[in-house]
This record gives sequence, structure tokens and C-alpha cells, in this order.
Amino acid sequence: MNDYGFELLSAQPFDWVAELQRGLLSAEELDRDILASLNSSELSRRRFREIARVSGLVFQGHPGQQKSARQLQASSGLFYEIFRNHDSGNLLLDQADAEVLLQELDAKRIRTALQRMNASRLVLTQPKKTDSVCVSAHRRTAARESQHGEARGSRGADARGAGKGGPRMKPAALPVDIAGHPLVLSSLRAAFDPALRCLLVADAHFGKDAVFRARGVPVPVGSTGDNLMRLDILIAKFEPAMLVFLGDLLHAREAHAEETLDALQVWRTRHASLRIVLVEGNHDRHAGALPEALRVNYVQEPWRIGPWALCHHPQTADGAYALAGHLHPVYRIATRNDSVRVPCFRFGGQCGVLPAFGSFTGGARDDGRMNGEKGFRRGSRQDH
Repeated sequence: MNDYGFELLSAQPFDWVAELQRGLLSAEELDRDILASLNSSELSRRRFREIARVSGLVFQGHPGQQKSARQLQASSGLFYEIFRNHDSGNLLLDQADAEVLLQELDAKRIRTALQRMNASRLVLTQPKKTDSVCVSAHRRTAARESQHGEARGSRGADARGAGKGGPRMKPAALPVDIAGHPLVLSSLRAAFDPALRCLLVADAHFGKDAVFRARGVPVPVGSTGDNLMRLDILIAKFEPAMLVFLGDLLHAREAHAEETLDALQVWRTRHASLRIVLVEGNHDRHAGALPEALRVNYVQEPWRIGPWALCHHPQTADGAYALAGHLHPVYRIATRNDSVRVPCFRFGGQCGVLPAFGSFTGGARDDGRMNGEKGFRRGSRQDH
């Protein structure tokens, strides 16, 4: 939103005329719609911390023995969860929600714009290219995404570009031959077996950001949505019959947060006919079982299918080529003044390792590669 207007984006096409007639631009219950359209609970939680401190709800310690910021954060977070679950009409919660709407989301400005639009004559057009009215909004959106991309590194860059059809950001696919079998490597950190119509993904670590926040470490939200968006792109491109996670689908027990599981359930409903298999990894065992509604089949490593032995931990298997994850391999690209680590694929004589798919995962650079091992990163191939 800016002084010229605002941009409405939808993941699915819909009938604009019918929706407008049903009150798409109505200002009624605007506050509820705004809060429902994003992760307002995290914004409200941040506001509640300061409110709890000022109101005296959280004890800050005696003089000279002040509690740390992490302790105050944990205490206010506990009160927030109790009030949200058992006292939804609490005045302090209402104050936090009101401050989010007023100070962070500028709800008053959105309401004024909607009221002005409803009082005006509505004209629907379908310009073939960006015109002078909407160019500023597009520029603002592009700038915001660029800033987010710089802050998050490579997180979601391929997926955002693919969704817009930009030629420079279009996800690349590289057909390779691994131990005499065809495999397609995607720059979105996944592999596809065209013979089996099987999409392979390692180390998604869904809910890792929720785990960090639950343990008192403030990190941004959005990694779950980013991961699911890239999965959507991969499924649309390759049309797999089966999706196999090579371990560590969830990060830890706290990854069973409501917002994470709700997002996974919505995504699963969109792909109801897709068979999903999880080769159980070490993080999956700590995280606990997924809800049955997600319909994920658990198997133990090595799980043999076609020419592959699918594993979480890299290993060898008699009579099959092992594909695994766990290591989060990266490749370091350096210039004289700067360097960056990018996820990569590594293939040895008997075992290959896929990069970590999760956008909120680290990487381990391994300089101990064996001669003849092949490494693939976006846009290039390295043989060692």
C-alpha cells in the first residue's frame, strides 16, 4: 500500500466481479480481516512484552539484580499464552492487538482508502502492461522483496522469481546421470527421478523458526510459507506421483506449533492425491509423529525404491545407490573481497547427498571430498 493505492495478490485465480459484489473492498470487520491475513499473533506477542513490563505484570528484578531480556521475554511470553488460551477478553491482550493495528499495520489508513473507494465509481480494467497508476506500487513491492532477500540470504529467491516468471530467477533443472540412472537436479534444492516420477527433498526442517521463538530466541517468521511455496513450484514443474522427504521433516517437538501444522494441513489439502513418504531422520524422532491428517507414510532407512536406497544419514547399500541428506552440504564461492556459501549436491561412487531444502537451515562446508566425487551447485558443476 502507498499513496497511489494498494496491491491485492492471490495464489489462485478468482472472479473479481463476483467478489467485488460480495463486498471484497468493504471496510466492515476490517480489523479482524487484517489480523487473520498474517501472523498477527507474533506481532501482538512483541507488543505484549512491553505492555506487560509497563503494567508491572512482569517482575523486572531488584535494584542491582535486574533480570535479563531473555528472562523477561520468557515470562511475558508465558503470560501471553495463558491469556490467549484462557482469557481471550483480557484488556492487556486487547491493548496489544490495538497497538499492532494502529502502529504497525496502519489499519486506519487502509480503512480510509476502502471507504473512499466504495464511495467512488468502480472501473475494472486489464492493462497489458504496468501503467503509470500502479508502477509505484509494483516498485515498492519489488523493493520490499529485495530487502527481505538481502536479510534472509538466498531464502525464497528462486521461488519468488519462479512465481513471477522472471528469466533471471527462473529455477534451473539439470539432468544428470548418477550410477547409470537419470536424475534431474533442481536449483530449488530438490531432485527428481523421471522414471519413478519421484520428487526427493532432504532436511526441510519445518517449524525451525517456531522452535527458536519457543526457546526465547527472536527470529523472523515465514520459513514455513517459503518452503511450501517452493514445493508448490516443484510439484507444478515435475508433476510427481510421490514426494519423499529424506529425513528431518520437522525440526523439534516445538515445531508442532499451531501455525506450522495449520499451514502444512492447508498445503496437504491442495495436494491430496500426492503420496508422501518420510524416511525418518534424527530430528523426526525427537519431534514426534505428525498428525494423521497429513497422511505421511513413515519408513526406516535405507528404503529401497527402484535403483535407489533412500536414507537420511549418508551410507552405502549393497546393490543400490544411496541418496541421503543430513549433512547440509554447501559450496563456498569467494572473490578477493567477499565470499558466500551456497547449497549444493554431492555425489560419490556409492552415495549422493542432497542439499538442505529448508530455507532456515545452515550448511556444512566439507573439504574432505574424495577424488572423482561430483558436486553440483546452481549454474555450474564441479568435479573432484
